[in-house]
Amino acid sequence: MKCLTVSPDGLYNKNMEIKKIDSAFLAAWLKPRLADASKTDFGNILLIAGRHGMCGAAALGAMAALRSGAGLVRVALPREDFPILQILAPEAICMERGAALAGLDHFQAIGIGPGIGTSEEACDLLAQVLTDYHGPLVLDADALNLVAQDGELRKMVMRYGESAGAATSGLPGTGDGASAQILITPHEGEAARLINGLRGGDGKTAFRKREGETKEERETRRIDTACYLAENLHCTVLLKGKGTLIVSRQEDAANACDLTGDAGAIFRNPTGNPGMATAGAGDVLTGVITALLGQGLEITAAACCGAYLHGRAGDLAAAEYGERSLIARDLIRKLPAAFRSGTLIGSGD
Repeated sequence: MKCLTVSPDGLYNKNMEIKKIDSAFLAAWLKPRLADASKTDFGNILLIAGRHGMCGAAALGAMAALRSGAGLVRVALPREDFPILQILAPEAICMERGAALAGLDHFQAIGIGPGIGTSEEACDLLAQVLTDYHGPLVLDADALNLVAQDGELRKMVMRYGESAGAATSGLPGTGDGASAQILITPHEGEAARLINGLRGGDGKTAFRKREGETKEERETRRIDTACYLAENLHCTVLLKGKGTLIVSRQEDAANACDLTGDAGAIFRNPTGNPGMATAGAGDVLTGVITALLGQGLEITAAACCGAYLHGRAGDLAAAEYGERSLIARDLIRKLPAAFRSGTLIGSGD
């Protein structure tokens, strides 16, 4: 399928092939582990998530990251919430946020946003990460809402890719000479708010159903929106929804991930179901992708593999529990089976 050029909003028009993610794609990136591997080989990652009353977001992200193969998962959250996380995710390591911020470049990947809120304190937290960290970074949930409402944070996101790429060439998790980038993971409402911030207009029109609009035309507007965000925020975009889309800027796709030989390729994920429209499912996705980044996958590959595995886990959970009864923890329960079906079988030499 080609990206058509019929967007009434004129968000972005690009004639590029849309490639479907499949098990062969995963097999190319998710290699068997060597028999003599240790936990330090699989990434020391940080999740900055949760606040009082929202500790579940941190726990879901942490457990998803652990189930996705991260060697060490540290979670920066308020000290009063340590006992909750230690009960829900005992394999994760609690960190005070001040201590985490003092040593950000010790981490191979960072995910920030689930449950942190949009207070001034959260804004300062995100600003410091964007300033002091120089590796692969996933922005989700409240981090996206902060970027949507704060012009200075948007500028920091735009600058991040270029400065981080120069600083992290050859660091663990970034690949030799690869550019470290930001991945944003908005659902349609968050994407609309980001567009609203960028354009100063009604971003909600990007997804509003138009009279007489065909299904293909609406899907084209989703593609145009993802491309617009990728180009204008200088990042990789994972736009959630039916047929989740992953889009990189043309320059970044060439530098960061040689997936197809075509810079700027667009990928569509075929897995997932409506039962995944439930609280916490996005926190699980953030944990999965951050873990894959920590294991050395390039950012577009991590986004594509993460979306596929997350959706596959959702399909397995729906088959057992039904779409109506599916909850986010069910996705974590099914991640091992999703990885097994995604060709992670056996051990290395």
